[in-house]
Amino acid sequence: MRQILLVVVVACMFSPRATAQQPEAVPPQQGAGQPQSQPAAEGSQTAASDSRDPKEILKRARTIHIRPKPGGAWSGFPSEPLEKKLLENKDFLAMGLVLVKDATSADLLITLERPTMSWDCSYRMTHEETGVILGAGKAIAWDCIRAAPDIASQIVKRLKQLREPNPVTPQPAKKEPKEKN
Repeated sequence: MRQILLVVVVACMFSPRATAQQPEAVPPQQGAGQPQSQPAAEGSQTAASDSRDPKEILKRARTIHIRPKPGGAWSGFPSEPLEKKLLENKDFLAMGLVLVKDATSADLLITLERPTMSWDCSYRMTHEETGVILGAGKAIAWDCIRAAPDIASQIVKRLKQLREPNPVTPQPAKKEPKEKN
């Protein structure tokens, strides 16, 4: 009996652990046997490169879904306090963005995470269609409910940065040489 138990313990120690992983988003592929289409003109290449530009993505974005990353008993960052703080923020409301419960209908996804036994409450804002990360940050708090106001202000600040037109940096005025009389 001890030998069987010993064999089972040793087998468990050396066997690879099965870990749950989130499936990665795979872009839709063309039908089998069909050749990959190449861009017809230079204009289509610039349109494709613009689609990854964070400012262009945010111009088109209208809906946001907030999703807590699943975790253990001590982890977790509930979405409700953050949703509440965003909806109370005047700047967020002025942008015309809408929070939605259905992730499939959202243009942007904000994933909330709190590692197990940690005071770090972090977020990552992504455009799921392109995989572009638009912003990320964290707040340190006793619990993530208390971190929600700070995280909300970080998100609004980043959204405002991306929505503003490119600032023109003022050029220093050239000094004219003084004429000697």
